[in-house]
Amino acid sequence: MGRFKDIFGQSLSAERADTIEGWNRAILDYFTFKGDPVSEALELAHDRSFVMGDVFAATMLVFDGATASSPQVSSILRRLEALHDAVSAQEQGHIRAVRACAEGGISLAAGCWDRVLMEHPLDIVAMKLAHEAYFLIGDANGMLRSVSAALPHWRPDMKAYGFVLGQHAFGLEECHQYAAAEGPARLALELEPDDCWALHALTHVYEMQGRHFDCLSLLDAMRSRWVNQPLLAAHIWWHLALRYVADGRFEQALAVYDEQLAKVNVSSAFRLTDGTSLLWRLELAGASVGDRWAELADKWSAHAGRHANGFLDVHIAMALAAAGRQSEVERFLAGFNEDAGETTSELGEIRRQVTAPACRALVAYRAGDDRTAIGTLASLLPALHRIGGSNAQRDLFDRTLSASMLRAGELARSRGFLLRLLAEHPNAAWVLDDMATLEAQSNDPAMASVYRARASLAVAPIAENGRSRASLAGGARHQRSDRRH
Repeated sequence: MGRFKDIFGQSLSAERADTIEGWNRAILDYFTFKGDPVSEALELAHDRSFVMGDVFAATMLVFDGATASSPQVSSILRRLEALHDAVSAQEQGHIRAVRACAEGGISLAAGCWDRVLMEHPLDIVAMKLAHEAYFLIGDANGMLRSVSAALPHWRPDMKAYGFVLGQHAFGLEECHQYAAAEGPARLALELEPDDCWALHALTHVYEMQGRHFDCLSLLDAMRSRWVNQPLLAAHIWWHLALRYVADGRFEQALAVYDEQLAKVNVSSAFRLTDGTSLLWRLELAGASVGDRWAELADKWSAHAGRHANGFLDVHIAMALAAAGRQSEVERFLAGFNEDAGETTSELGEIRRQVTAPACRALVAYRAGDDRTAIGTLASLLPALHRIGGSNAQRDLFDRTLSASMLRAGELARSRGFLLRLLAEHPNAAWVLDDMATLEAQSNDPAMASVYRARASLAVAPIAENGRSRASLAGGARHQRSDRRH
């Protein structure tokens, strides 16, 4: 067994130098969202002294819904355990992290990677895996704290400095520090234009601030790059489609679904979440999505029995319920009871306390049971971040709760909820739309017109004279009908 340095200067155990060359290719593909880095990493198992390929591959498989009992992950863990005592303390830290991750202890795994970073702050792989682990359980503070602790050790002339800035920017954004996030995200893109995660972070900044045209301009300017980064391109298309939903271009949003999101690799559960979320949001906004739910539910069926993590589960619940697959919905929900004994791990606890009731609430909403949907979602709001994903992704719960309150005629409750959201996101077109619906239901057409105009202005282009092209009557923007699925 020898020691070799990888492209980022980390000393790794291996028998052959060409193993490290393969690792360099895999990890660069990972950071630039190209190729098939998991398969590339697994191919390095022929080097029986090299552990980092297995660490990376097993972690990615777990993040996509596999567990310690999955045959492929189980086999990798056995290989790693056999090599544990022979490799460096740094690599042992990675092995402990992936073991914890596979057993459902995501915070424990992130902590293991953070401890690796304390001794080796330039271990960009430990940093990124910790980043993704915190993201999986919605721990924005952990995500920001992790990269912030290592950042002072990095310098602009170091390879991967841009990737570090991109992670820092996303952590800041998820902690609602939008102004602070914008600078690092922009600098990251200057240093490394293929850093799709930095692009993603900046997109989130604009999304959460309601900067509609900044978001559209950014995605258009960078399109030639992100469309060629297939491991994140579908999600960037999703962000673009959200802008189309916001300004009422439903046909364009559906075209993104048909031409991009409906064609993702169905073997990856996470790839299906973007299309599911988009269809649900389109219907909340008043669009008809035709028979698209049926095909999407078919794709989800292969993943419906795993209950691997909360973010995947809520999207499965949405797709099956929206497609009217009642028997499959019942089996899916019953699976939470069958897994009730597995609550000792962190993911098991999240599944019991948050994911299962959230799924039942979404199913109830789809069935028209607003009393259950409202009561459950309202009580879960403080904990819903634990299912993972971003603030922008999880606002789907806010949208669904608002729709349910309006459909049920819970006007006082709806007003308090929407005004709180409006204080946080004054340019959110959907919140302004729902406020207009609320005022109309409250028999205040004047205020309904004001909120409709504000919703139009939030997404209206600015004319050469500096004034918005939208009129007080709402301009040409599609106005949402009073629909509630």
